[in-house]
Amino acid sequence: QKFLALMQAHTHELAVLASEEHGKTVPDAVGSVTRGIEVIEFANRLLGSPRSSRGETDIARGLGFARGLLEKAPFESHNRIVSLSTDGQQGFTIPGVSTEDFLKSERDKLASLGVTINAIGIESTAQADPRGMGFMPTSEDKTMEVYLNENVRSGSNSFVTPAADFEAYSEAFKKQLYVMMNACIS
Repeated sequence: QKFLALMQAHTHELAVLASEEHGKTVPDAVGSVTRGIEVIEFANRLLGSPRSSRGETDIARGLGFARGLLEKAPFESHNRIVSLSTDGQQGFTIPGVSTEDFLKSERDKLASLGVTINAIGIESTAQADPRGMGFMPTSEDKTMEVYLNENVRSGSNSFVTPAADFEAYSEAFKKQLYVMMNACIS
């Protein structure tokens, strides 16, 4: 909340700095700062929402859902970004297709549309599912950051933000938004 209040109080000063640094006109820079404020307001609402979960995460179908939304969007955007967060517990597979292949297939479909995929990897203490239902990284195995870099992240300026656990998720989310806002202002 303090960061948001500071941005709102100093919108014009931030716009002047962005204008000087990146060669934008001040009105264009005000627009960029205002969009950043809107992103922070959204993030604060999202972070305040209760977390509901069935205990499983389905990264591949989430990417497919995002692709469907982007394909149906009533406008074209030059910044096409999907950001996801996961603890890596992929709970769905297609018979005869490995979890990683299914996941990479959905990632590649988005990449073919020019979509950047960023992720937050929340470290988990779960083990690989012996039923073959998904890969559940641990610090003894691969970290979520490595798993997401290998299987999910896509695009020229894409990145993965690690979170040590669910309690650290809020800070990782804010860090990811900060990086993406800087990319939009540039």
